[in-house]
Order: sequence, then C-alpha cells, then structure tokens
Amino acid sequence: MKNSNIFIGEMLAIYHALLEILSNQESQSQYVICTDSVSSLQTINQLYPSNPIAQQISDIRYQLEKSNKKEKFVYIPSHTNIEGNDLADETAEEATAYLNFNPKINPYAKSSYPI
Repeated sequence: MKNSNIFIGEMLAIYHALLEILSNQESQSQYVICTDSVSSLQTINQLYPSNPIAQQISDIRYQLEKSNKKEKFVYIPSHTNIEGNDLADETAEEATAYLNFNPKINPYAKSSYPI
C-alpha cells in the first residue's frame, strides 16, 4: 500500500504542477517539471492511460497545448544527493501519511479538474 500511496502522491504532484502552469497568466510559454518518478512518467505518457489521475493529466496537457504552453518532463534520479531532491522525497513521504485519497473523478467529463 505504501508504494501505491507514493505513486498517487507523485501523480498528484504532476497534476497540480500542470494546473499551476495552466492557470499562470504570465507570457511564459515553456515549463519544465522535474520528477524522480519513472512510473509516473511512464503512466502519463501512455496513449490511453487507464489511471484516472493520468487521464486528468492528459486532459490538462491538451488544454496547455491549446493555450500554446509547452511542458517538458525531466527525470531526476532519486537518492543521489541532488540539492533539494532529498528534502522533496522526505516531504512527499510525510504527505503520504496524511493522504486520504478518494477522488471523485467522472471519467466521462472532459476539462474538469476535480482532484
């Protein structure tokens, strides 16, 4: 269960980062999202993801494309003493302790961001 909570936490972090990009009113058009979650990157890059969070991420990425905003994902290896990465891992670990994940996602609704 711990690994699935970490995966959900990583996916939600990407989801919320993309929401921030989508809501950003500045003229910036290119963004970089760094993650140490290979499984999240693999899941969000599936053509037809079955994971409901990944489906929402796909929808946001489509909205970004329509808004002429480009996101790039960069894989950062974990536990390699990269400044800030260990702190991010610790914070994510602490956050999963409080995670009560029960999303109300309508799989038929597009352009809704219920998470």
